[in-house]
Amino acid sequence: MSLRRSCALTAVLDSDTLRLDIDGQAALVRLMDVHPPRARAGGSQPATAAGRRTLRWLREVVFKGVEEVQIESYPDAPPVSNSGKRLAHVFVRGEHLNERMVREGFSPYFQKYGHSLQHHHVLQSAELWARFEGVGIWSELGSASHYAALKRYWEMRAGQVNGFRIARHLGEEILGARSHYDDILERARANAHAILFAEAARAYHLADGSMLLQLGGPQQALSAVFPPRAHAIGAFVEREFVGDGKLNYLYFAGRMHLAESQPQIVIDGLEQISTTPLKSA
Repeated sequence: MSLRRSCALTAVLDSDTLRLDIDGQAALVRLMDVHPPRARAGGSQPATAAGRRTLRWLREVVFKGVEEVQIESYPDAPPVSNSGKRLAHVFVRGEHLNERMVREGFSPYFQKYGHSLQHHHVLQSAELWARFEGVGIWSELGSASHYAALKRYWEMRAGQVNGFRIARHLGEEILGARSHYDDILERARANAHAILFAEAARAYHLADGSMLLQLGGPQQALSAVFPPRAHAIGAFVEREFVGDGKLNYLYFAGRMHLAESQPQIVIDGLEQISTTPLKSA
């Protein structure tokens, strides 16, 4: 069941980010399921003219005279982004902003920055019409091709996440790097076995011949270690699954321990790694 609440709007910061007052606390809210061009550079995303047009439309049309909005969050979606922003769908004067942005071609329906199945059909239909009519980002061949390629990649990743959720629903005891970090930490403290679902984020080759693989985002402080005897396996994982454009999500099964107070899983064999859910029993 979704949770909708009213909040005071204090600023429209970018084409995808609002500042709201939630229960007297300032909060940055990132629009879920959309990926409009940016008006301001951030991370690997440059500022663009299209992003500035989108921001102007939001400020001068959508939010003109608006002091209060409603935000909606969902149990099947992460509450915050990797950058710490709250993730939500936003309703302005009763109108679904995320859907409107997709329908009018300001953004594709994009499943990277938070994703819930709650509005899947509505957003999918909105994008279909926008692409059919060739509006906004779909009006230029280069832009349309760029977004189509991005969508294919991120929809494959979303499929991996949904596979994890289904496995959990079916009773598999698999721990997500983001959603079950406290449980992972407990397993590590107990030197217990665990099955993890995590993103292969970055590899480090150490002087002793071992390889350290960062799992998930920097907030999680979680890693897999490949001892020298398993370095070739680590190098294979790095080559095939680490980096942009690759399917980074993997399942890891093995004994957990604490390394410098951070949870770590030991990988000795390729059978401990899978692209599909590993059986917990």
